[in-house]
Amino acid sequence: METLKRMLFEDPMWLMVILAVAELVVFWIWLQRRTKRAAWALLVPPIIAGMLLGLALVVVTDREKIQRSLQQIADDYQAERLDAAAKYLDDAYDGFGGDKESLLALAKQTRGKHPIQSIRVTRLIVHTHGRRAETEITTVVKLKDDLGGGAYGFAWTIDWVRRDAGWRILHINPPQTVVPGFEPGK
Repeated sequence: METLKRMLFEDPMWLMVILAVAELVVFWIWLQRRTKRAAWALLVPPIIAGMLLGLALVVVTDREKIQRSLQQIADDYQAERLDAAAKYLDDAYDGFGGDKESLLALAKQTRGKHPIQSIRVTRLIVHTHGRRAETEITTVVKLKDDLGGGAYGFAWTIDWVRRDAGWRILHINPPQTVVPGFEPGK
């Protein structure tokens, strides 16, 4: 089910390839026969492709919502704001940094000490299970510094819960310092 959901709503690329091949086959049939029926059949794959693309644009899956939330948190943190973090942290949060208020205070304190040039998400894996989800994410933080700065990679494991207001972060494990591309396996 997850594979079908991903293919239809998140990444319809393989379906587009199949439809392109089908279009070529129908075109070859049309070249051989030159009938009206074959000419009309040429319209079917592009119509289905358009419907699939429209569906992928309209439907936002839980995985995409979580990915957007994490990107928004990273963008806000880079811009020296914690609005997105405060929004997406659950009131019952308990994990890295303590409770919600303690983690926000830690983030504000840490952000003030280190001017950030960019935050890039290099790996983002989301596993959803009903009203729960787990995210494995790697971020690369590049610091601004008079001496050239530095880049640091962090691997995070984040537990989510779906509330009435949307997906919220319930728990974050302490981040692991990693070399991007060489994240520890589970």
